[in-house]
Amino acid sequence: AGMAGTVEGRAVKVGKAAFCGVTTEDWAPKHPGATLVWVAVDDIPSLCLAIVDPLRAETPRALQTMFGMGLRVAVLTGDTPAAARAALEATKIDTARVDVRASCAPPDKLAYVNACREGGAGVLFVGDGVNDAPALAAASVGVAMGAGGTAMAVDAADVALMTDD
Repeated sequence: AGMAGTVEGRAVKVGKAAFCGVTTEDWAPKHPGATLVWVAVDDIPSLCLAIVDPLRAETPRALQTMFGMGLRVAVLTGDTPAAARAALEATKIDTARVDVRASCAPPDKLAYVNACREGGAGVLFVGDGVNDAPALAAASVGVAMGAGGTAMAVDAADVALMTDD
């Protein structure tokens, strides 16, 4: 998966290793939990970026508060399993208490929300991207992270947070 285009007359691909023609990842950056994004120019793998979402300082406290309220917590992410695991482990909480679903596409997130609702649970879903919009719309309450999110996520949600604080 990825995207391709032409830049100054050269064919450029950006995406997963296989899409960019990468046959060995030996030269990839070694960063635990990073999502790797590859770039190929004229079908020659030329660059690999290791992208890591930093953990917000208040995340462990927020998770502990949710656990204390008896809430069930799930993380539905499009990131790789290694990236999802590394982010959760950085919180230093009991990771067994969180249902982690990695490599989720929009239909996976929507199916999870629908299954919870059909089971009688109320669902608060927080998201910021186009890939979150279906689940935001299906949740009991959808919350869009509006400051850094997409217009589609904001439109699909019940609530839009307009700052990242």
